[in-house]
Amino acid sequence: KKDAIAAYVWEVGKTDKKLFENAKDIVSNLKYPDVEMTKRLSPYLPQLRGTYETPDSYIMVLKKDPDMILLRDVLNHQKGKIEPVHAAWMVSRLHNFGCYLQWAGLTHNAISVDTCFISPKDHAIGLYGGWWYAAKEGDKLKALPPKTVAVTPPSILDNPKATARIDMALIRATGREILGDATGMRLIGDKTIPKPFSQWVNGASSGDANQDYKIWSSDVLIKSFGARRFVEMKLTPNDIYQP
Repeated sequence: KKDAIAAYVWEVGKTDKKLFENAKDIVSNLKYPDVEMTKRLSPYLPQLRGTYETPDSYIMVLKKDPDMILLRDVLNHQKGKIEPVHAAWMVSRLHNFGCYLQWAGLTHNAISVDTCFISPKDHAIGLYGGWWYAAKEGDKLKALPPKTVAVTPPSILDNPKATARIDMALIRATGREILGDATGMRLIGDKTIPKPFSQWVNGASSGDANQDYKIWSSDVLIKSFGARRFVEMKLTPNDIYQP
């Protein structure tokens, strides 16, 4: 029973076998720079516990911290808008993933509220979903979900090869969505959101994950919220997932 609680399951239809096998291969071969980074990052990236086949689908079972909540469910619970001070640490963690993926020579291509899980008490994010669409940098993309297509520059779609620019665009798109407006059009006029923050999620990426993270952490965050501080997010899985 304990193991069942600490796992989550993805189901993929038989028609998407290639995407399922793609995720299985990439998840099984994630690498880390050193032992310290393995300890810090591996809990927040998928760890394969098993794969199974049914007559109609393929099943992937991945390890899950019991405190993790699907970001989509958090956003729904918060009535479509997460408080900016909490949205900020979520965007920070997503930029961390961007740096990791760039180091690993991978692109995820499906970062969104439907593929990320959060731990409110730890201010942590797990990028556990969407690995069907992942690819090695420079490889031809096998497929993209509609949400990714919507924010990907036409120049990339015309020559669909994996590039960090897609993940950088998705991080900002996720920031816009958790702040309350996926289009970003209403964010600039929202006085509850610090202007540097709303401008950032509406702006264009440099195309380099490390450069984006440097500007975000050393400039945008400070202008938006001042000195770093931990603000408790009073939310637990029991608040959302009732027995």
